[in-house]
This record gives sequence, C-alpha cells and structure tokens, in this order.
Amino acid sequence: MDFERVAQRLNGSLGRVWPLEGGVSARTTAIEVGQQTYVVREHAGAALEFRLLQLLAKTGIPVPPPRLLDEAGAYLVTDYVESDPPPPPAEVAHALAAALLEIHGLGTAGFSFLATLDEPGVLLHGDLWPGNVLWRDARIAAIVDWEDAAIGDPLRDLAVARLELLWAYGREEMDEFTEQYRGACPSLDFAALPERDLEAAERLAPQLPSWRLDPDAETRMRERSEDFAADARQRLRGC
Repeated sequence: MDFERVAQRLNGSLGRVWPLEGGVSARTTAIEVGQQTYVVREHAGAALEFRLLQLLAKTGIPVPPPRLLDEAGAYLVTDYVESDPPPPPAEVAHALAAALLEIHGLGTAGFSFLATLDEPGVLLHGDLWPGNVLWRDARIAAIVDWEDAAIGDPLRDLAVARLELLWAYGREEMDEFTEQYRGACPSLDFAALPERDLEAAERLAPQLPSWRLDPDAETRMRERSEDFAADARQRLRGC
C-alpha cells in the first residue's frame, strides 16, 4: 500500500503510520497527514462503503466522515475518530439498540446500490457489535465498518448483535438489548428471530479460529455460541 500516494491525494505529507486492530475482512491503517489523522480501509467493497458513508453522513447517523476513494475502489479514507473507553455493559446494550433502531428507520431510498437479501427490507449494518462502535463521553461517537451493509430483514441485524453482545458481555446484556429493540417495534413480527439467531450462530461461530483470539476467549465464545444455537433450536421447535 502506497501511503505516500494517499497523503499526496489528501494534500499533505505523510507522517506516522500504524495498523488498527479489530478488522477481519478489511485491512485498516491509521495515517498522519500534516496535522490530521485519517483511517485507510482496504477491502473489496470500498467503493460501496464510501458511497454509503457519504449518504449516512447526511442523516445524523454517527459515522466517520469519508474523505477519499481510491480510483480503482481498492481503499477508502475516512477521518480518524478519537474515542474513549466504552461505558458500562448495560449502557452499551441500550445504546446499540437505539442505534440499530435509528439505522433501520432510515428506509431504503437511496441505498439501492447495496445488495438486497430480503424484500421488503431495511438498511442493515450487517455487523453491529461493541467493537464497531466508538465512544465519547459515554455516547456513540461513530459506528464503523459498514462493509457488510445490505438491504434485508431487520432481524438479521438483531440476531448478529444479540450474539455479539452475548460474546462480549453475557446473557443479561443481550436480553436488555433485545427487549429495548422489541419494545420500540411493536408492529414488527419477531417470529423468525429464532431462525435468524441460528443463522447468525452457524455463520459466525466457524469463523472464530480466524479471528486470532486469546484461547480462553475463543473457548468462552464457542461455548456461548453453542448455547445460543441450542436455545434457537428449542424455540424453533416450540419448546
């Protein structure tokens, strides 16, 4: 990656360069250009993510401002968002529920360039979990990593976030998140949630070995995945 070229396109000289942890499908790097710090994200869907961030920045959804797209669509550049440690787990759960409700409430107008998974559908983040949220003063400063965004059943997003909260914190936070979301959507049919939960577990759990986790963390997450999937199967059977 030619970060000198990126800096030139940002009208400055390159300073410090350092990798950012947490990404799996994208290579994410922070760079200093003059007095500013930016984030370079390299992945196959960079052009789509850049276009989506441009639209989201106009909606009030907190996202890192997009600044530059590679001519070939190999990478995008956003502002670097300074962040604080996250608030207590219960507050994280409530904030994620509120954020997901806001994202799903945007409608689909203007987002037709995204893949459609279900019709009718809403805008999906695709991977909303605590690690994709930046915080400032105990409030969400930015939601990042939109490469999996699509149009589809909101329960897809709900199921992924439920499992991720179970992994990060535990069942209490997962249930708090779910009840807050459910309470704000009385007209939404939640009958398919067990199916979506099972889909999320069966898709994400096999990826755990590739995430370079601490062995104890991987074991804990695998055990919680199995419990999550077993619970979903019981609900599907009507038990």
